[in-house]
Amino acid sequence: DPIDSRDQILGKLAFYRKKAPFYSEAISLVEQAFSLIDENHSLTSLCKGSLTVVAKYLNIKHQPVLSSSLELTYPSNISAGQWAPFICNSINASGYLNPSSGLNLFDANDFAKLNIEFWTLSPQEFVYEQSTRTFSSNLSILDSIMWVDPISIKDALIKNVNLRRHA
Repeated sequence: DPIDSRDQILGKLAFYRKKAPFYSEAISLVEQAFSLIDENHSLTSLCKGSLTVVAKYLNIKHQPVLSSSLELTYPSNISAGQWAPFICNSINASGYLNPSSGLNLFDANDFAKLNIEFWTLSPQEFVYEQSTRTFSSNLSILDSIMWVDPISIKDALIKNVNLRRHA
């Protein structure tokens, strides 16, 4: 149930109400994301809504397209890592960017055969003041939002990543 999930998240964040300088902004983003859940209460709509409200908060251009809305007919013999090059080719994309943690899912040659550039992104640690405890790395974007102003977060997202092209 989305309402229960929202309430659980808000309940866990309440601990930081008087500690985190951007607590109100974080709570507002959670509320906004949950307000965008579709009538089917799909996880996809929550993910899309979350990305949308965070991108807006950070002033990042974001135009999500769900693959299910493309009405593609996938080949019956498509393997686990071939969906991305297939979608890219179907929409005439020139490149594909994936977190480096998912590199083993894909074969760069599948992209190269279709003249699609294949890139991976590796984030570097983003260290910021968490006031109430010793720094804990690799927490959610929501934690960063509670402690750091949006301009600094966006700046860190731009500067603290390594891009690698795979040929």
